[in-house]
Amino acid sequence: MMDEEQNKEGLYIPQGIKTKREYFYGYGKKEFTITLLATFIALAIGFLIYIPFKSIIASVFEVLALPTATVFVIVKNNCNISVADQVKFMLDYARVQKKYFYVYQDEWQ
Repeated sequence: MMDEEQNKEGLYIPQGIKTKREYFYGYGKKEFTITLLATFIALAIGFLIYIPFKSIIASVFEVLALPTATVFVIVKNNCNISVADQVKFMLDYARVQKKYFYVYQDEWQ
């Protein structure tokens, strides 16, 4: 009798539920904080560009381009991996040992 009740009530595991709130797909509070930091850095760099060159166009382009590029790099796809994560994975792979030198020995001697 207990087995029939357990079979009827199968375990439901929902998929695709995010643990954190996202403003749009793949862009949450953490990514927003990184973008905000990149915006402040871009403003500082834009100001430093404007001082010697007096070029508003170059400064505005830099202030708009850096945060936009940051968003493109840190937004996660449906596999929960961003471009920044991919670059980190490639760098980690480049650092690990890929050749294993060994000497064959007969284990019975």
